Amino acid sequence: MTNKRKATIGIVVHSSQTTADQDWSVVDIERHDRQRGKLSCGFHKIITRNGAVENGRHIEVSGLHLTDTTSSNFTNQNTIAICLIGGEPDCNFTYQQFVALKKLYDELTVKYGKLKIVGHNEIANTDMPRFNVNNFFTGSSTQSNHDT
Repeated sequence: MTNKRKATIGIVVHSSQTTADQDWSVVDIERHDRQRGKLSCGFHKIITRNGAVENGRHIEVSGLHLTDTTSSNFTNQNTIAICLIGGEPDCNFTYQQFVALKKLYDELTVKYGKLKIVGHNEIANTDMPRFNVNNFFTGSSTQSNHDT
């Protein structure tokens, strides 16, 4: 396996920047990434609108999800990328997606040990995924509107 991730220090949560009626899957993400010049899906895991977790890149291969990090030690070579389908024009993720995100985080920490989880918006100049991932995991209040 080429481009194997040598260490795993964290998880970066992204969004597909799609509307609530665009029920994308890993096939759609891969097609979108290829249209943008990537050879394959840039994310390791995709969480669909109904909360299903789909595999993107092989979990042990470096991601293709970070290009614009600012003053962060998070890189494609040391993080796992999770993409929630949705995020446009606001935080339109479903309850099922949030449940799946928490469960996936728990599973990944069993495999890799303690991992810091952040939103792409916490380490780069973007507003995606349109909610504060740290607040979600610590139980602090968020300004998101979770669909049920």
